[in-house]
Amino acid sequence: MQIEDDFFGNPQNFYNAGGAVNYPSEMQCFLEQMPRDNRIELVIISVDQWIFNINYTGKLLEPDAESFIDFSLNETLDFKNAMKQIIDDYTEQKLSIFQLLNHNNRIGVNAKVNGNGFLKDGSYYYDKRFLQKNNPDESYFADTFQRIEDGNARFEYGEKINLDIVNQMEALLAYCKKNEIRVIGFEPPFAASVVKKLAEKGEEYKYMNEIPVKMLDVFQKYQFEFYDYSDVSDLGCGENSFFIDGFHGSDAVYIKMFQDMIEQGSCLKEYCDLDELINLYENRDSDVAVHGIIESL
Repeated sequence: MQIEDDFFGNPQNFYNAGGAVNYPSEMQCFLEQMPRDNRIELVIISVDQWIFNINYTGKLLEPDAESFIDFSLNETLDFKNAMKQIIDDYTEQKLSIFQLLNHNNRIGVNAKVNGNGFLKDGSYYYDKRFLQKNNPDESYFADTFQRIEDGNARFEYGEKINLDIVNQMEALLAYCKKNEIRVIGFEPPFAASVVKKLAEKGEEYKYMNEIPVKMLDVFQKYQFEFYDYSDVSDLGCGENSFFIDGFHGSDAVYIKMFQDMIEQGSCLKEYCDLDELINLYENRDSDVAVHGIIESL
């Protein structure tokens, strides 16, 4: 969710829909619900590693198209559930009435209380992490290390890749090819400290080694691009200061990834100005937030 509209020559033509779906079948369903007069030229897909781990995915449900267009069917958006959570958090003194009534320019409890939320282009703003700039609270990374140690919360151990997800991805790419939608896929980055922890586990994450090979084969079959950016140390942006937490890179990381794609001949060169990307990176406010703190928030 750190890909931003000003990465592109025509920022008004970009939207970040990160978090809208988890699996390729859901993404295809999502695209199928888009209005036909919305001409989509290019989809950039972050292919999260854990979706290929059968110990994480378990029994997948078929995507429900209705839930994409009828909010009332999504229980996470249910008003009664939301109010109960707010009351519980108020009782536990996690928030105050003052916080809820203040900051009229922010929409939602998370935005008013924590300063976190979606910006107009769909990218995500992490207020507390951005305030720390190049000196992140190590708890953000300790949490990821603990997940790896315990083998849970997206970091479940796994030996073999889930071929059902590979087949879902192929179906999605076939749909995009048929509908003349370009696709760029990439494995998202881990902080270098997390890459090291994963390597120390060896065979526990054996399935991850299969992902770039399988995905490259499938993407190339449809003449689409795929990149493995699970480790961005070679791009000079693998340190913790460049990450929101152990497995979410900052906008500076994504600028370096875009720059690398373009230098490899990606079709992104038609949408992005390489010199402008370099300028954004070199004049960044910090490693974790190119534009710094948004004072109006």
